[in-house]
Amino acid sequence: MKCGRSRRSDAPAPPVRPVARLPPRRRGPAGRDPISLAPEGLSEGWNEFTPGGDTGCSRGDPFACWGNNRTWYGQGQNAFPIDHVGAVNTQAVFRWVFANFREPEQVLVTGCSAGSYGSALWSAHVMDHWPEADVVQFGDRGAGIITEQFFADSFPSWNAEPAFPAWIDSLDPAQVSLLDKSLSDLYVGVADAYPNHEMSQFNTRLDSTQVSYFEFMGGDEAAWSAGMLESVAAIESRASNFCSFTADGEQHCILGAENLYSMEADGVRVVDWLQGLLDGADVGSVSCLDCQ
Repeated sequence: MKCGRSRRSDAPAPPVRPVARLPPRRRGPAGRDPISLAPEGLSEGWNEFTPGGDTGCSRGDPFACWGNNRTWYGQGQNAFPIDHVGAVNTQAVFRWVFANFREPEQVLVTGCSAGSYGSALWSAHVMDHWPEADVVQFGDRGAGIITEQFFADSFPSWNAEPAFPAWIDSLDPAQVSLLDKSLSDLYVGVADAYPNHEMSQFNTRLDSTQVSYFEFMGGDEAAWSAGMLESVAAIESRASNFCSFTADGEQHCILGAENLYSMEADGVRVVDWLQGLLDGADVGSVSCLDCQ
């Protein structure tokens, strides 16, 4: 399949909206340098990128980096609050980044684990703010395989609706029920709205951390692995500007890991695959052929 960052002349441009939701662009010291909204360790591998910021997820907001809500858990004297403020943290970073980077040529939006979900959602805001930049989203180990019951119980606690890109009809909380949406719907919605940009996802077949969360919800390892593969395939079938890299093993997160430059699948190193994606090459999707 085609998955490269090259701009396609036949792709429709995103609609022009007269009202900006985020701070306007201003001239900044970084000019048109490529920037990375990524964990600090990643910038060591791509020295041409200027680190733009690490949004971070708030304590108690492990699944999304989308929230803006204080929720009380427990009862009586055992009740305790958790501030789900991943959205607040992200918007604070965006205010600084948008004020200090005028018109970057290329932007890498990425994150590991909970940050992977954050990169998928917030990439829409980056693509919207810098429509002329080449934006690449790279989700590291965030497949979104959870039980329906967990999502139904937890999502309302985050107050995540305001973070969703309401200008995309399929993701507008005023038009659709987000409780009926999956992570694949989020990827497809953003990818379809911005066909000139690229989205991607990296997973291992038996990611120990994602599996442990799923088991806590009542699932099992085999169901998680099958669900991850099905989710990735569903996105690929619906969005031509999405591609994936699936490696063997149980490792959780590749960004900043010691084996970032050695991990491979089907003879392809993940670092070369990601570099190709940034270069606009037709990298396609990669999956280990002898995964257990």
